[in-house]
Amino acid sequence: MTTLTTEDRYAIRELYARYAWARSTADVEAFVELFTPGATVRDEGEQFDGAEGVRTYIDSWVRRRGSAGQQYWIMQQVLEGDAHSCSVRAFLMTPMLNPIGTPSMVYYRFGHLADRLVKDGRTWRLAEHVIEQWCGEVLAGFPDFQMVETATSPVDRTGPGGGGS
Repeated sequence: MTTLTTEDRYAIRELYARYAWARSTADVEAFVELFTPGATVRDEGEQFDGAEGVRTYIDSWVRRRGSAGQQYWIMQQVLEGDAHSCSVRAFLMTPMLNPIGTPSMVYYRFGHLADRLVKDGRTWRLAEHVIEQWCGEVLAGFPDFQMVETATSPVDRTGPGGGGS
């Protein structure tokens, strides 16, 4: 098995930079181009399949109230694969402009990605793109940490002041 080359690793990081810019600036065409024709996107339980599914996903996100002003920060990527396919785990943070109009930021989302990429000639593309909140199985290594889901975000009920027993 051939491992990922330095060139592959650079190209994959470039793919995620282009993803972040396309999503953060509502460039639908550039966003769709980053995916394979048969790609799957799963975002917190919703699934979108194929090129039209990817387009529907990003179109609906662009039209959603509050999307303008968000930035997608994808970092700490862990890449495992070879010259043809690669799995990627990464942290995701999404700050957005403060909705009350002050020149400040609030955080919309803390999460992680679990993606599968394939190499199409010399170009890496997303074949499976999974976005999850920073809760659940990813925190299973913390035995005393319990999350309570709210309408907008998980809440730690076991930490200082959290009301845990």
